[in-house]
Amino acid sequence: MIRLLPAATAATAALALLLPTGASATVTRTAITTPSEPLYAAYRFAAPEAVFSVSGTSDGTTGDMLALRCEPGFGGRLSEPIRVAADGSFTTTASMTAIGSSPCRLRAVPAGHAGDELAAFEPRLVALTAYAPEARVTPVRGSVELRPFSFDVYTGHRHGIANVRPSDDGGLREVFSLLPDTLARTPSWALAAYLLPDAADPRTPVEVDGAASYGGRLIPRLDFDGAGPQDRSAPAGYTGVQSAVTVDPQSGDVTVLESVPIVHCSGTDRPDPLPAECMSVRPSGIRHERTYRFTREHRVIAVRDSWISSDERAHRVRVVMTHSALTDPPSLWRLPAEPELSPAGGELRHPTGPGTVAHRAESGALAAGAIAFDPAPAEFSFPFNNRLREVSLLEVPAGAVVEVRRTFAHAPTVAGVEQLLPPPAPVPQLAPGPAPAEPGGGGRELKPTGPRPEASRERSRPYRPCVVPRVRRGATVAAARRAIATAGCRSKGPLRKVRSRVRRGRVVTLTPRARSVRAPGAVVTITVSRGRAI
Repeated sequence: MIRLLPAATAATAALALLLPTGASATVTRTAITTPSEPLYAAYRFAAPEAVFSVSGTSDGTTGDMLALRCEPGFGGRLSEPIRVAADGSFTTTASMTAIGSSPCRLRAVPAGHAGDELAAFEPRLVALTAYAPEARVTPVRGSVELRPFSFDVYTGHRHGIANVRPSDDGGLREVFSLLPDTLARTPSWALAAYLLPDAADPRTPVEVDGAASYGGRLIPRLDFDGAGPQDRSAPAGYTGVQSAVTVDPQSGDVTVLESVPIVHCSGTDRPDPLPAECMSVRPSGIRHERTYRFTREHRVIAVRDSWISSDERAHRVRVVMTHSALTDPPSLWRLPAEPELSPAGGELRHPTGPGTVAHRAESGALAAGAIAFDPAPAEFSFPFNNRLREVSLLEVPAGAVVEVRRTFAHAPTVAGVEQLLPPPAPVPQLAPGPAPAEPGGGGRELKPTGPRPEASRERSRPYRPCVVPRVRRGATVAAARRAIATAGCRSKGPLRKVRSRVRRGRVVTLTPRARSVRAPGAVVTITVSRGRAI
């Protein structure tokens, strides 16, 4: 099981060994002024340059030494030793990667201070989100490029921490409820909203029109050339999983998007194909977009799946989704209209409408959780005490979107999670609107759905990223700007001009590269030619 970045450790004594000797003990009070508010930010996972500025005041003077502590936290060295100025001020930069993704309270303390008396050192809450957009990649048959099939997001706030992966690679993982006073963790969810293969069910977790279908990690990676498992490749035409992450710097709310075309193997409609049956993939006519929204200081995580008809045809989609409670004792479950929690192992239920499922550990010692579901699946089942499995049968009309919403909450008690999840209001299941063409291999791009004219439908739109378009080298700037706007991006600022063999004033390239996924409205830079190089 993947672990979140480490939590509290008693490493402050080791920190003292890294600091210069002779540190003065005259500093008795400090206050951090920058950041002035709780810091909410995202950074690339394992990026050594991911830092933020820290400054403040103390009652020390020239030559006194300080160190940063963020507790509970990673316990590593957060910054270089900090020397106090003559007026008692100090400034430094703190490493985001050393803090990790578990929220902590940042303090400046006297160098070598290893005690628990911290009241004199004014803290600032730091809650970070670490993002690895291409956590795992795969070669593609007949291509020199590697395609991402998984991403990783580790995120934390005052009331919770979690790991997010693509829907068929764990989905919402390892959600821990935090006690806001101490930031101590209590488990809640292990795997949630996960498109999980079932050992008792040979069918793929997603089927389109009755055929085995694939998106991200579950794409067949086969030995096409006899070189062995270490050289297995995805079929030709596989375009991978795209993702984007945004953090609201005021509230700390986090949004994670994944987008992937759903495909079939070219030579068979059955699961577990042979290499000769899956040399390439063909479009299914469906694209899957998933949005995770972390709100209420990470106590509530809304997961919205959009199943989009991308070929102007109607499709039948079968989806199997699994939710696991992170408990060692057996879980107790309560479905809508039931009076109390009870063991539910092996039972099969057919909900008749939207509602809420609640759970807690049988011992009651761990955090409780709840899921609000809308629309209802065709069936719920409990293959194990700690696992809830659902099957949804969706009819996607031509050129339309069917949305499936699951909202997760965690709190110390069942009553607490149910207060976070009021009964869902009935909303239309179908959100019609224009949809893009499905990429069928050959390098064609995945474009986001265009805007809908009806304001009443805007609230049910999926979160749309900026997907950098592919623009022909030598195109006009006006054509490039139109393509960028259509793709949900912005072209802003002066053009970047370079010497090139491309005709003067015509487009040389766009930055970021084509098919890169960025937050909505992200800026795309247009590079144009200023004439032939000498």
